[in-house]
Amino acid sequence: RKSAPPAELVSSHESEALLAQVRSWLDDAKAENVAVIDIKGKSSIGDYMLVASGRSDRHVGAIAEQLQPAVLKLAHDFI
Repeated sequence: RKSAPPAELVSSHESEALLAQVRSWLDDAKAENVAVIDIKGKSSIGDYMLVASGRSDRHVGAIAEQLQPAVLKLAHDFI
């Protein structure tokens, strides 16, 4: 199984495009309280961390189930 490329291999433009795509997916899944934390230069695993909540445990689980395959496919496209 391949993993996502290190953050330093993804350009700033690509990183912002990925952020916009993930935020769009979270919006489509009706995630609540979406917070974007800029971790550029503080972590080697990425430029941003997103934190979101849902209306219930079941809703949060559904968001994760929708987001995980989409993010993995997107990460695979960068490899």
